Amino acid sequence: GFNWHNSSFIYIQDNPEGWNQSHYFQYEKDDFELINISESNRDLSFGKINMPFKIQNGVIGQIQQDEIAIFKNGFKDYNYGACSYGFNNIVMAVYDPVSLNLKRNPPGSVSYNCWGGPAYWFMADPNLAEHRERTIDFLQNEISDGDYVFFFTTQFANHDFSINDWEADTLAYGTNIFNLLEEQGATQIRNMIENPTPYGFIFQFNTPDGPRAEGHATDLEEVINVETILQGTSTSGDITSTTIGPASSWETLLWQVSEYDPLTENANIDVIGINPDGTETLLMDSITTYTESLSSIDANLYPNIKLIYNVEDTESYSPPQLDYWRVHYTPLPEAALVPNKEFSFYKDTLQQGEIFSLDIGVENISDVDMDSMLMQYTIIGSDNTEIFKTERLEPLLKGNMLIGHLDYDTRTLTGSNRIIIEANPNNDQPELHHYNNIGIKEFFVQNDLRNPLLDVTFDGTRIMDGDIVSSEPEIIISLTDENEFLALADSNLLRVFLTDPDENITEYEIDGDILTFYPANTNNLSAENQARMEFRPQLTLDGTYELEVRGKDASGNASGDLRYRVTFEVINEEMVSNVLNYPNPFSTSTRFVFTLTGNELPDFMKIQIMTVSGKIVREITMDELGVLRIGNNITDFRWDGTDEYGDKLANGVYLYRVVIKKNGEEYDKYDNGTNKFFKKGFGKMMILR
Repeated sequence: GFNWHNSSFIYIQDNPEGWNQSHYFQYEKDDFELINISESNRDLSFGKINMPFKIQNGVIGQIQQDEIAIFKNGFKDYNYGACSYGFNNIVMAVYDPVSLNLKRNPPGSVSYNCWGGPAYWFMADPNLAEHRERTIDFLQNEISDGDYVFFFTTQFANHDFSINDWEADTLAYGTNIFNLLEEQGATQIRNMIENPTPYGFIFQFNTPDGPRAEGHATDLEEVINVETILQGTSTSGDITSTTIGPASSWETLLWQVSEYDPLTENANIDVIGINPDGTETLLMDSITTYTESLSSIDANLYPNIKLIYNVEDTESYSPPQLDYWRVHYTPLPEAALVPNKEFSFYKDTLQQGEIFSLDIGVENISDVDMDSMLMQYTIIGSDNTEIFKTERLEPLLKGNMLIGHLDYDTRTLTGSNRIIIEANPNNDQPELHHYNNIGIKEFFVQNDLRNPLLDVTFDGTRIMDGDIVSSEPEIIISLTDENEFLALADSNLLRVFLTDPDENITEYEIDGDILTFYPANTNNLSAENQARMEFRPQLTLDGTYELEVRGKDASGNASGDLRYRVTFEVINEEMVSNVLNYPNPFSTSTRFVFTLTGNELPDFMKIQIMTVSGKIVREITMDELGVLRIGNNITDFRWDGTDEYGDKLANGVYLYRVVIKKNGEEYDKYDNGTNKFFKKGFGKMMILR
């Protein structure tokens, strides 16, 4: 149920740091080419090789005499040539099963070449009984078990092999060529009795899977190719080490071999440099000294290397044993995130616009100082967009720890997010490992979904559709949001449109004169997040206007499903409507309602209350009435039905009139449909208690 990873090391007192292999399980991680290591005895041995072989054979005349040959790996290894005993011949060649090399017949062998003396092949004239006897003797006594044997015939046209005499050789020699070849697996040799044409047979002597290939020409015109793949043992091989490093500097190569005879064997080492993009370059080759300096290798160009152990033995086919190989070098430094020592995460669920904050420790866990440490923070949003932030810390000395810090405004984030913390990104400086430089943390940002509140007042009052306002109003537009992290600080959050009586629509820009923007106070957002506009248009045309205001918060939430729209009327001439008291009749108090037009307030106003006989019982001054405004007014002042001395007036009907002036001139009357309630400027009110 577990996937185990293992590693090993060797400790050599007072030696520099580096890399070493000297044990079977260490060597097992290397790459072997035509060489093996045995788990049972832990020894090196050469590997097996597969080599293509072929007998090419045909009647001389149909094929050139030197084209009757044995081909090894595509090249002639033996050809029949001009050496022969006559018109027809039996030829045999024997190959060593280890080296796959042609074996020389020993002195005293029954096989001699046609000029006399030992040969690398056997040749006999099948028409001669003593030559057939020599062939039988060679097959029985001069081939070792396991040898690869190539048997074939050569002939000129219109000449046979005395093939009918072969069977009778059993009486003289106890066996014959047919029997001996069939014992090795031949199946086509007796076809030559009826059809004496070119023949070839390849077999491994006295082995269970001996027969490898056999062929027999169907006629004298056919050229046959008897082909097979034979397995032998390599005479050379190599071992490529695991990747060594990375290093900040290279020092020394040391190695040792045993069971090594330099007279018959060869053992050396190549050094391969690996640059940062993985390209490999041969830096040093055929090293035979057992201690070799590597200081000439630039670790900046080649932070990693590999070793190749090359061996060859053409005599005993047994490679020298590699006791150990090791490399001394100064290693690269190693940094690691250490959240177990220092980690602070503000919180994993935040309100949109809240500041995301974290601190994390990064430690140099090696014995080599590092330069200034680069930290990278990658925020992956819920839509898979990536935001990169970096910071450069001070040099990270060996054994020391630094703290990386990030603050990030989450106004552009929503939903599930991920932050990837990475020390020394993109190998900003060379380092041993990178897997321990990365940390990942999930966090959630709650969307700001609540609409901001929009409020509009004209000269301090919220108006209704159709109200009369000043031709020079002070319109205050305020936008308030509950989110204390996303300040309403952008003037583009509010847009103002005005349609005049001629239906011309104007969008006003911030100019600091007609339209002024005041952003929210970012130092006091927890108490109030409010932006404000002051709009002071000059409305020179009489008639009906429409004001439209569009508002949104920093998250893009509109101030409402519908845009704010209000119509109002402007009358530039300064007039006053009839003044009504409300309620009328009244018992405890009454207020006064009237309309002012123009753009300035009067400087004098009073209301005189009198009996039906004309006696003035009470005068209400402009100061008592309270704040007045252009447009519809309902006074803050409430008259309680008392006279100048504070005494309650009796129940009954009373008359009142209004005097209103500016610069000594009385206002003209504005007819708002109430003239029918007045007679000669006098109104009536009734007290009922």
